Amino acid sequence: MTGEGEGRVQLSPADRLASHEEQLVIPLPPEEVYARLNGAPLEGVLRGTDRIPAVVSTTPLNDIAFPNKGARRRVTLADGSTAVEEVIENKSDEYFSYKVWGYTLPAARPIEYGKGEFWYLPADSGQTTLRWRYSFKLRGNRFPGMLGPFGRLLFTKAFLDRTYAPFMRSSLEAIKEYALQSERASPIKLGPGKRLGVADSRDGAKPREA
Repeated sequence: MTGEGEGRVQLSPADRLASHEEQLVIPLPPEEVYARLNGAPLEGVLRGTDRIPAVVSTTPLNDIAFPNKGARRRVTLADGSTAVEEVIENKSDEYFSYKVWGYTLPAARPIEYGKGEFWYLPADSGQTTLRWRYSFKLRGNRFPGMLGPFGRLLFTKAFLDRTYAPFMRSSLEAIKEYALQSERASPIKLGPGKRLGVADSRDGAKPREA
């Protein structure tokens, strides 16, 4: 897969990306939500939709353990397509970000890379607003990226708002369900990621955010 062994993706300014954001409230404080999510299996929370396949496995690609900065792994979807995910930043109880590239999913052909970000924000009554933003850098030599700002607008309206938004909402509901599970052998840390960015703890791996 292209770029598996290389972290050569250079991040662009936010105004050069097409983005979509979703959020929900989890009735636990941010530090508790972070502790439960900073290492959850992607296979359990990115269940997919009729348009976006579910995550079925993750495979480490370097010696850095998730969810530490620089950890990289291959993410495999139910249709056999893959992508590479790498942790950008993981700030305890507050923030988690990652980048994704090397997509083989046909719908992702216009995409150069994606960037996922999770914020664990304090909410009323000791709750947490979990905010998830996904941003995509489009390829400049493909439609619609070749159209510049107008192409990003088209991509946002046609793909992010119609196809990717339901996937994000479904995933957030699964993440909330996971965080609220009361029966645990031990607390599992998850960087959603995803996103939330996350390998199965039984394999000694860790999180978030495809």
